[in-house]
Amino acid sequence: ALAYDGDNLTPEERLDEWRLQTYYRNLPIVLAGMTVGALILVAIFWSYFESALLIGWLCVHTAMVGYRAHHYLLFKEHGIEQEHIPMWRRQAFLGPLAGGVVWAAAVLLFMPTLELPGRMLLVFIIGGFSAAAVGITSSYLPSLYAWALTAQITLTLVTFGTATTPTEFSMGLMLT
Repeated sequence: ALAYDGDNLTPEERLDEWRLQTYYRNLPIVLAGMTVGALILVAIFWSYFESALLIGWLCVHTAMVGYRAHHYLLFKEHGIEQEHIPMWRRQAFLGPLAGGVVWAAAVLLFMPTLELPGRMLLVFIIGGFSAAAVGITSSYLPSLYAWALTAQITLTLVTFGTATTPTEFSMGLMLT
């Protein structure tokens, strides 16, 4: 007999539940990486931007991480039950969307005035997050799309829109 014999779930429901569980199990890795990236960004940009702007952005980033960590803790405490799947789906979409918006804001706030090394750092950090998102959050595709449609597309468009050298155009091409 299979372990699932008594739960009356369809294979699609079981797969959906598994995808969400996988997403939430990986969330601490995502949040730790985003926090480290944010701290590196603020430390390196400290002498280039007003401290109030950097601290303000870091506070918004911290609030986003707190929001997502709250849902991770709820997952750890209660697990994912079939009757709450719509809520878990919604949060698995809204969390990466919030993260994407925060990092898209970083692109819009910082990239236009940066010189090439700073632009490369921002591209490296967000590009790294995007590469990691493919492996970590792709178990639940709407979460991957939420990130890609906010941070990744904003980064790509701003990189192309502000490029003035062949190196910057190449960075834009690598992001597509």
